[in-house]
Amino acid sequence: SDVKFVLMTPNSGAEVTFITRAEHTPTTNFIISNGTYSKQSVKEETGAAGGVVYTEVIHLSSDQVFLVNRKEELTMQVFPYKYTINSGQSHEMEMTGKAFLVGQTFVKSSPVWGAIGGRIKLTAYFTALDTSSVKVTWKQESSKDGDDWVDVTSNRSVTMISELDDNNVMSTIMVIDELRESDIVQYKAKVEIGGSQETTGLVTVTAAQATVQEVKPIFEREKVSLTATINGPREVAIVTLVHEEGGNEFQVNTIDTTAFYPLEISHQMINVYGSDEGFYFFKVQFASGLKLETNKVELVVKKKMQTSKSTSKHSAQ
Repeated sequence: SDVKFVLMTPNSGAEVTFITRAEHTPTTNFIISNGTYSKQSVKEETGAAGGVVYTEVIHLSSDQVFLVNRKEELTMQVFPYKYTINSGQSHEMEMTGKAFLVGQTFVKSSPVWGAIGGRIKLTAYFTALDTSSVKVTWKQESSKDGDDWVDVTSNRSVTMISELDDNNVMSTIMVIDELRESDIVQYKAKVEIGGSQETTGLVTVTAAQATVQEVKPIFEREKVSLTATINGPREVAIVTLVHEEGGNEFQVNTIDTTAFYPLEISHQMINVYGSDEGFYFFKVQFASGLKLETNKVELVVKKKMQTSKSTSKHSAQ
């Protein structure tokens, strides 16, 4: 039997078969460090040349599947084990090996924010012994109650798998281009390792949004406020107001969006003139690199009418 090493996952144990050829029925003892085991079957047959052939199947599992709160806590667990035949007798024999716990996973619990039409990246981490037997399939929620899941097959998505790091941790990354409303659902990765299957926690994709309120026409030398409503990740963001016709950009503020959503931020223009007419929009850039642009609103600046001294008629100035 190959007892050098076996693989087990949090939801699937491993089986090791020990075969002993002896003159009489042997006694056996099994020990595993920090794990659990159970004897699945024992069979004794008469050997071809006499004596007995004693076959014992032992199921291994882990009692050390820890809840991982950070990617740095993820590491492959190793459980040495020993199988002893005829312990304490003159013809005692020992067979040793290791069970590797792989397939433990981690994803960040916070949502992944994306902009409609932009690109998002989903990442999940898992432990493995090597890369040869690893296969990853990303799945997405296909119903509102979360009971139905389908493979992600969009030609706008691509999946990548990293190499092993020093802790035997790998990552799988799925990139979705041109994010659409239909992509704003939950995702999870199915990880297959050596015939066993594990599923990561859920990754929630949320659409970040920013809009600007319409403004009424104003007269020259009056003031006007342009207000943006922002809903996005809770991190520092830089907000800029853009005058499309003039090609000018004004940094409105640097905001810490750890406050409650949605946020409103305003920029006031004083003594507005005809040259300030045109379309305006806000740009928002978050610390994570996510960028948003609001809708565009038109600012109309009207010239004031003045009364002639000779007549009571009005004329444009």
